[in-house]
Amino acid sequence: MKKITLLHGSKKFTGNVEIRESKKGHYESGVGFYMTTSYNTARKYASTSQNVMTVSLEELNFLNGQHKLPVDDFLDFIDSQYRMKGKNKVMREFYNHVESNNIMKVQSFINLLIISESLAGKTGINLANWLVEKGIDAIIENHVNQDWVILFNAQKVIDIKKNVHNFEDVKRVKEQINENQIKYEKQILSEKLPVKKNEYNLKK
Repeated sequence: MKKITLLHGSKKFTGNVEIRESKKGHYESGVGFYMTTSYNTARKYASTSQNVMTVSLEELNFLNGQHKLPVDDFLDFIDSQYRMKGKNKVMREFYNHVESNNIMKVQSFINLLIISESLAGKTGINLANWLVEKGIDAIIENHVNQDWVILFNAQKVIDIKKNVHNFEDVKRVKEQINENQIKYEKQILSEKLPVKKNEYNLKK
């Protein structure tokens, strides 16, 4: 199975990966389960090194910067959020992000909700579930020395190991994906096709 491994640090980890409600201003890149390739970053969010863990996940469908959807999909989501904070602010800016063919980038929509401070409470969880329904498992952010992954689809978690004390970063996500692809290609090449027996009777 192709998978990637990331690090997570938490002061209050229950043992299961859950997409939880966030308070205002506590969702830099959206509401989700935050992971990193940096040990130091994970350790910063943990009360002790015992709360630093590795999280193994099935290969994820990351949001592409060019991922777009029809405008009606976004409007339907907004209409369904009866308690969304800042909804009026969202709608004032909404059509500035609509392209000429009546579509919008998913990333632009997420950014609009973050800037409008609309993802606190249930709305953030609802957005995460909505993104999974649209086939998006996570967002990846590439920083200078690390990657951040914000997971929306908790079903992608394979395994969690706590008490990570080795103080080592894990490989960047792109590198892990490339390694997975190489391993997959080698596996395919190593599979031997059945050899057909010679069907001709050779006469001496």
